[in-house]
Amino acid sequence: MKLLYLILLIFISSAFFSCENNKGNTAKNIETTVKSLSGQEIYTKHCLACHQEKGEGVDGSFPSLKGKECSIAIILNGSKGLVMPSFKKELSDKEIAKLATYINKSFGNNYKEIKEEDVSKIRK
Repeated sequence: MKLLYLILLIFISSAFFSCENNKGNTAKNIETTVKSLSGQEIYTKHCLACHQEKGEGVDGSFPSLKGKECSIAIILNGSKGLVMPSFKKELSDKEIAKLATYINKSFGNNYKEIKEEDVSKIRK
């Protein structure tokens, strides 16, 4: 019986300390614990519903992404006028850079690649 209690105590302790170690996770470092997504996968998860599969958006509601350079500031902070949510807390700088680059290189666009450092400068 004592052995059972000891095993249970070790199990509970390891689970507790595992949770304690993850308390400080932020959007910036959580990516290390989760599979790294491509720009297209991030777009599919967060943007596709509004901006549509081909980036054409929805007239009167969600702007088309065709022919427009991606705004890092809008991804980070959102835009009330465009009903665009903020992804500052949800996505890391690396994820936003991948997403912005995907938008800049898709839908017939040919704009510059966005680097993680570009996002961190604007995030501040």
